[in-house]
Amino acid sequence: MRDLIETPTLTLRPLTGTDADAVQRILGDARVARMLRVAPHPLPEGAA
Repeated sequence: MRDLIETPTLTLRPLTGTDADAVQRILGDARVARMLRVAPHPLPEGAA
């Protein structure tokens, strides 16, 4: 069984391999990366 938190407007779930492209895109945004201590920017291609 997967860990899942659901509300009427939000679903939180563990990341999966299919999320890699979205993670790459999001962490490639300097506005996001500067708020995270552990994410290098720019994120190397394929690092997600």
